[in-house]
Amino acid sequence: VWIPVFRGFPDIGGATLLMLATLFYWQDVNLEHRRQIKHIAIFLALAVLFRRHFIYEVRVFLVSIVTYNILIYLPGLRNNFRQTWPYLRHLFWRVGHIALLFAIFTVIVLIKALFINYRVLYASYEMSSGENFLYYGQAYGWIPWGLALLGFIWGCFERSLFQPTLRFIALFGTLSVLQWLFFAKQVSVQYTTHFLPFVILGIGLFGWMVWLQRRLSLRILLLGLQPFLLVF
Repeated sequence: VWIPVFRGFPDIGGATLLMLATLFYWQDVNLEHRRQIKHIAIFLALAVLFRRHFIYEVRVFLVSIVTYNILIYLPGLRNNFRQTWPYLRHLFWRVGHIALLFAIFTVIVLIKALFINYRVLYASYEMSSGENFLYYGQAYGWIPWGLALLGFIWGCFERSLFQPTLRFIALFGTLSVLQWLFFAKQVSVQYTTHFLPFVILGIGLFGWMVWLQRRLSLRILLLGLQPFLLVF
């Protein structure tokens, strides 16, 4: 968490701005309010203007919104296409509205992209998918990654939690990891901030799920074991 900051990389700010956009999306996953759309676009743009490589996360964020809602409306599309499709089409328009505002706010970055081949520029940072997997796995440690993954899986089956936001962030995190492993494939300490929010939320969710257990002995055991494993 602290290594990029101590080495002088400000990337944690971009990750924070990205999570603020996610927080505004959580207010209404159907994007019914224009002010919400504007706020999401502003924070996404600020994240990219803060650190350019967060444009990868912006792409995954928008793809996650579309994918998440397709999964939600998929049963309705099968059973009653004419009634369900207008809602889904309207959602696509709202996501397009976010993308348009984002493009307007980051026009400087887009203009530079027309004259600079960033793909070639970043090629020296790229490693194989396997090397990326090992690098970022070891960056946080396999136990914290495991606790985060367990927290999301466990939480997605807990009815007392608000599932729309939880499942969206789980999808967002999964697509973010897959994108970095198979497309971006860049290795550097500042890029660990792309996964920081998902690791923290997953571990926090694991602790919360343990606390929801009714058996006090199990709570004490798992909560006592968690910080020991993290320190280890």
